[in-house]
Amino acid sequence: MGYLPLTESFQWRYNEPSSLKALWKTGSYNVMTKGAVMEFQSANHLAIDGIAGPKTWTALDKAYHEKRMNPYGYTYVLVSEKSPETLQIWTNGKLVLTSLANTGISQRPTAVGTFPVYLRYYSQTMSGTNPDGTHYSDPGVPYVNYFYGGDAIHGFWRKSYGFPQSLGCVELPVSQAKIAWSYINYGTLVTVQRGGTPTSNPSGSYSHYPNLHEGIYNNSYVMKLQKILGITADGDFGPKTLTAVKRFQQAHGLVVDGIVGPKTWNALLS
Repeated sequence: MGYLPLTESFQWRYNEPSSLKALWKTGSYNVMTKGAVMEFQSANHLAIDGIAGPKTWTALDKAYHEKRMNPYGYTYVLVSEKSPETLQIWTNGKLVLTSLANTGISQRPTAVGTFPVYLRYYSQTMSGTNPDGTHYSDPGVPYVNYFYGGDAIHGFWRKSYGFPQSLGCVELPVSQAKIAWSYINYGTLVTVQRGGTPTSNPSGSYSHYPNLHEGIYNNSYVMKLQKILGITADGDFGPKTLTAVKRFQQAHGLVVDGIVGPKTWNALLS
């Protein structure tokens, strides 16, 4: 009925990403099957638990004989922590959205793996405790899709995107989160892939480190930068960090633009 991207003979309907294809195992009640059950339950106003109990079986049998197809289409979300961090959405085998995204900082990393969306809010107040013990409360966070514990895909207001900045969630620009909301449903699978750890290569290039600039907040790379510069390592690239970067660039004969790109990283880490 279209709740899985496979035919009744278990052939792929669409040209799906390899990360999704790798999940399928015929005869196994794995995360793909659970997500499909959850989406069916949502479409048929049943309790969304991913369990094919008596009520779900009855509804499945009826919908199958009435040839009622999945009204949403098959959607898959792929989040990459490789810099710059991105989120992609595939629906019926077509890439319908690519957006820069922010995942969790090192103290609160985003869960890695594949999980079905289990809870959604059009808007929500998010509150909790920061790594330093202070409390936060963000009202009106839009387009929230929880996929693992407190980790959710949602819109959030940042000056920049593409770097670890959140406390575990996958943050998108609000305009992109609105588009994502229109495709994601209960049961939609979300895969979070870990990015490579930035290290130097034999040529001494640090090009795998992300470009940093003023306005990036709660970022583990900014903390590393601040430690090297000998200033307070709070993870926020504010005016003090900008001044320190410019002083370092001037002292090392670099372009004084306040942007920490490959050349500045090379000088910092040499």
